[in-house]
Amino acid sequence: MATPEPSQLTCLAIDHTSEIVCAGALDPYSIYVWNLKTGDIVDILSGHSGPISSLSMSSSMDLLISGSW
Repeated sequence: MATPEPSQLTCLAIDHTSEIVCAGALDPYSIYVWNLKTGDIVDILSGHSGPISSLSMSSSMDLLISGSW
């Protein structure tokens, strides 16, 4: 698994099925989403105005919670 551009990853979250992994970046302020079975990046989430410092995946719903500086 790799990011489209070099990024320092600061936190991880894995969904309850262990199929999806998310990683938050220091710069750019993005969250990368990969499929663990294929290793392909499936989405890049943006919108934070600072480095991503925490991620959590809900076990009861398909919900990703993120925090930043």
